[in-house]
Amino acid sequence: MERFARLWLEKEMSGQLEFYKFFMFMPAKEKYVRLLSYVPDIDLKVKAIHIASFLGISPETLSRLRAEHLKSK
Repeated sequence: MERFARLWLEKEMSGQLEFYKFFMFMPAKEKYVRLLSYVPDIDLKVKAIHIASFLGISPETLSRLRAEHLKSK
């Protein structure tokens, strides 16, 4: 059981590491669009400053991305 849990955890952790490495080098707009595809109503649940911090962008950049996204709808 311990071996199974360890192997499963290693697999999950390496997958997350790859995702974050890839995510870190994405353009801001792509990060925001991808986040919205996973959590469409995140704006209603989380403050903008926290979303910007998670995405690794400034709140001003997030504001511009939101405005662009709303125009394109």
